[in-house]
Amino acid sequence: MMVMAVFFVLPSADACIISHMSREMALEQTDSTVLAEIIAISPVVEKQLGSSTRYRVRILHAERGAMTAGSVVDVELFLHHARWIKGSIRCPLQRGAGTEHALQVGESYRMLIKHDAEGYELYWTEFSQNADPGAAA
Repeated sequence: MMVMAVFFVLPSADACIISHMSREMALEQTDSTVLAEIIAISPVVEKQLGSSTRYRVRILHAERGAMTAGSVVDVELFLHHARWIKGSIRCPLQRGAGTEHALQVGESYRMLIKHDAEGYELYWTEFSQNADPGAAA
């Protein structure tokens, strides 16, 4: 009788702690600060490198940048998945304040947005129910 054993070597269970960029870092990487009302939120779409959520927003006031009040745009929040690279886990720094899962249609938020060839990217969100449209970013 022959006994055969198979062993699988699994990578160690490295922890990946999710961290989000600071507001200051998001401000440096964006070109617009707006007060916007969320009109619609699309379901989360899982992609190979991360997950994407699209928000349709109405710009109420532009504090910085070229976006105009009254315009309606779609902004995307892309959160990168952790990945194994060369035997270790990579935990990417995430965009957003980490509270975007709680955004609601009909509410107003201060948003830091970057515009590029592919559209508008959301980098940071702050709840702004009673925000003064003339407040500085």
